[in-house]
This record gives sequence, C-alpha cells and structure tokens, in this order.
Amino acid sequence: MSKPKVLILFLFIAWNLLLSGCDDSIQNVSQPTNTSLKITTTSFSATIPAPTPTTSIATPGQSQLTASAAVIRKTNGEEIKMTVELARTPREQETGLMGRQSLPADSGMLFIFPETGKYSFWMKDTPLALSIAFIASDGKLVDIRDMNPFSEEIITPKAEHLYALEVTQGYFAQKGIKVGDIFKLG
Repeated sequence: MSKPKVLILFLFIAWNLLLSGCDDSIQNVSQPTNTSLKITTTSFSATIPAPTPTTSIATPGQSQLTASAAVIRKTNGEEIKMTVELARTPREQETGLMGRQSLPADSGMLFIFPETGKYSFWMKDTPLALSIAFIASDGKLVDIRDMNPFSEEIITPKAEHLYALEVTQGYFAQKGIKVGDIFKLG
C-alpha cells in the first residue's frame, strides 16, 4: 500500500475509534436556576440543633415545607420568636419564596446548606421585598441585606455561612436584629 492510502486508512480507523468511544449518556449542562449559588466552601460542623417540626406550609410551585419554631437572641439578651419554613433540598432552595405574595407575621424561610460557604441569592420571580440574614454554623448572624422584588441582582454575603434566613423586608430593622445576634432553631 502507498503511504497516502495507509495514512487515510489510519485516520479513518482512528476517527471511528474516537467516535465509538463517545458516550451518548453525557448530560446537557446548563446554567444553574436555583436562587442560591455556591461561591466558596469550607467544611464546618453545624451547631444548630435539628429542627422540631411543628407544621407544614404549602407554597406556590413547591411541595409542603416543614416549619419550625426559631429564636433570635439579640446581644442585649432579648429573644425574638418566629416560625421558619425549612428549605433543605436543592429543589426547595431553588424555589424559595418565588411566587409568594405575602409572609405571615413573625415568619420566614430558612435555607439550610450542606456545608459552610458563600451562597448568593437573587429575587427572580419573587414579588415580595425581602431582607436576608446570613448565619454562620454557630448561629451568629454574619450579614444582613435587603433584596428588591423581581431583581436579578446577585446578593453575595460578606462572610461564609451555613444558613440564610429570608423575612419580609424591614423585619430585622423593626425588631432591632443586627449582625452578631444569635439564631437558634427549635
């Protein structure tokens, strides 16, 4: 066989071997659609106790979420009691409060992440004006931010956290809750 024919045969065989090695099960990877995006991670153990379920609350586009009692202890010792819905799974966290028209008084949604990191939030498809507290693994509030309805601005906290608590905008200011206060579930 001449050199050009050998080269063509070699390329033909190599091409077929390459194509036969491709796996049709490769998944289409798209941009994340969840309301929280992980930016960095560092593993810590959580010190907030496991929730004690009190009720389930249905939200539009979302299955029922477990609700639990919670307390925020201010640095002056005053305790603010509230009820929080627990968003633990990626699906629950992705949906969050999207589509929700209101929140009951003294309530919110607690996002419980698998590990400590900086998780960012946005307000796409969320008609409520919200405030969000980012909470470290020891329960300390490390950042509080306001978020505007339907905004696609990415809200990234100043510090790593394990939890995020969304409430009606102005709730933290109205109750005098500040960075350094302690959140406790249950």
